[in-house]
Amino acid sequence: DLIDDAYVRESGTPLFKDGTITGADTGVVVGGAFAAAHFQDITVTNPTNSGMEVSGQVASTVDGFDVTGGDYGVLVGNSASGSLDLENIALDGQNNAGIYYAKDITGTMSGSVVNSAGAAFEYGQNTDNDITFDGVSISSNAIGIETSGDGDITMTDVTMGNTKDVVINSAANVDFIEGTVDSSSVDVLGTGMFTRMRQLDVTLTADGAAVTGATVTLIDGDGASAGNGITDSSGIAQDLTYVTATVDSTGLNTPSLAGYEVMSVAEVEYYL
Repeated sequence: DLIDDAYVRESGTPLFKDGTITGADTGVVVGGAFAAAHFQDITVTNPTNSGMEVSGQVASTVDGFDVTGGDYGVLVGNSASGSLDLENIALDGQNNAGIYYAKDITGTMSGSVVNSAGAAFEYGQNTDNDITFDGVSISSNAIGIETSGDGDITMTDVTMGNTKDVVINSAANVDFIEGTVDSSSVDVLGTGMFTRMRQLDVTLTADGAAVTGATVTLIDGDGASAGNGITDSSGIAQDLTYVTATVDSTGLNTPSLAGYEVMSVAEVEYYL
């Protein structure tokens, strides 16, 4: 073996760099006793199972990891725990999922997942951490995000372009704020809900002067609060959210946006 079972974290953190792996069952397997390693600029081509598998406790980083083919680009197994940073990954043409999380782990992620015959990102029934995506593109896959777990997912300024952008098989909720998504391509097969939201900035002034520290509430056509915020030093309440569409197990619902109003109460000081 290149590294045997006696190699532990106290032995140092190894760097695996500029490697090419072709036709293996699994390109890289990492896990056990908080396995620590750095993987940089690794290419895995046509693995039988996955480009990388997390099989136990992990505390590792990946920077530059390309996988073409295989069932999974990255497989986070049932015994996984710890942290794995996945930076600058490029996963292409997986049979089941680009990244499949059977269990929760933490860590950052950047890069692309394309041409997956399943989901780009899939969360299994034993996952329950809340997940955020911010400013990324997820496109050219059969499914963008699929979840069977309990954790809620918040997606902000994300660009989607998949056959099915979101599939919810559980009680998880997915909030999609700004960005680009086709709500009609969302499937909800469980008790969860997909909510499409937009953001609005409101500027509050009195006689041309900014009103600072005032609570601003966005009221929908039925008189209910749709979002609220507090004005900053420029008198702006930023990123008030309002719902433009929801999808649950009964299908797509598009609420009317007519009759929205903004309400605020503020103390304004005048000098004579």
